[in-house]
Amino acid sequence: MALPPMRRKERALDSADALSILDQAVYGTLALQSTDGPYAVPLNFARIGRALYFHVAPQGFKLELMEQDGRAAFSAVTDVAVDAPRMTTLYRSAMAFGALRRVEDEAEAIAALNAIAAKYAPQVAFDAVACANRKRVTILRMDIAHLTAKGNFPA
Repeated sequence: MALPPMRRKERALDSADALSILDQAVYGTLALQSTDGPYAVPLNFARIGRALYFHVAPQGFKLELMEQDGRAAFSAVTDVAVDAPRMTTLYRSAMAFGALRRVEDEAEAIAALNAIAAKYAPQVAFDAVACANRKRVTILRMDIAHLTAKGNFPA
């Protein structure tokens, strides 16, 4: 995917910052393409290496779109604050682009569920192998092919 250069180059952040934003974000928005136009949905997620993992229902619109065209984009934002006197918003954001697919390997699915649980409920002991709901969820993986980040911080 050929992307245009970032317009506000002075706001560009490096890949380490982009990965940090993904790790810290409470949620992100997954964007897919339908024949009728774009479809974007906010989701919980976790990152392992250069892959993002999502847990979704075993059937639904996201899965239909992924099967039609596995290309996806994902955005996440952290450190958001409105700076009213300056009429701007302060933030750090990351955008990832890549291929989305269903995780078929059970060991990978369990690792993804454990990573999601550790991100959102680190104080709770969770074992995806023992989780009664494991068979009620589908795990999706987005391999990050391209990653960008930018931020607007106080001067």
